[in-house]
Amino acid sequence: MKKIKYLVYLVVLSSCNQYLGTVDPDYTPKNEITEIFTNYENDLNELNVDIGNIIFPHPINSSLDINKLKIDKIINTDEDSIICLINDKIIVSKDKSIYLIHKDSQNNFEINLNLNKDEKLLYIFDYKNNIHILTNKSRLLLLEDQKIIEISNFEIFTNTIPIVSDHNLIIFSVFEEIFEINLDKNSISKKDTVNSNPGISIKSNIFEDEANLYYLLNSGTLLTFNKEDYEYTERYILQDLNILTSL
Repeated sequence: MKKIKYLVYLVVLSSCNQYLGTVDPDYTPKNEITEIFTNYENDLNELNVDIGNIIFPHPINSSLDINKLKIDKIINTDEDSIICLINDKIIVSKDKSIYLIHKDSQNNFEINLNLNKDEKLLYIFDYKNNIHILTNKSRLLLLEDQKIIEISNFEIFTNTIPIVSDHNLIIFSVFEEIFEINLDKNSISKKDTVNSNPGISIKSNIFEDEANLYYLLNSGTLLTFNKEDYEYTERYILQDLNILTSL
């Protein structure tokens, strides 16, 4: 019995160094290309699509080469800066100074505004070929020969862009009063009072049609003025305007 077990042990031991199964040959990659779009040309010929007229983008004029454009830096501005183009001049406000820049020359001038405490520049406009400046305290200044001349001081606090008519300036006080400044006589008169709806201030606030001028006092109040005499006629209350709204 011991001899039989010994023979079985030898047979099992002798078979341990052999692989029981089949061995696949080594894989060798072949440099072959399989066609993917077998009927590409035929499919393309059968495709019939009408895309219509191309509207955009417009054809680009090859004579325009942006590489030839040169941009020169003039001045740094801040969030309260006002930029105004009048004839051949560029007027830029910054802090308590304005910069007078001539477009066709290198003559640039820095002019001190001599503003009072809590006073800031509000609006720059042209009247009778003269550059006028309005501050938030309704002080009317004139820029003449690189000098600032005070024309009038009406001492009315305002924080919105005025309306410039033929020879009048319509301003809105912080107490929602409407005043009219006569630019020829340098006089002021009260026109009306507005009971506005609360809202945020919007800088781009003047719109007009053939008959009326519309003034967006804030995001909740739209005023209407007759363009014949700039009389205040109506008030519209806007409910849904916000800082992202445009008209």
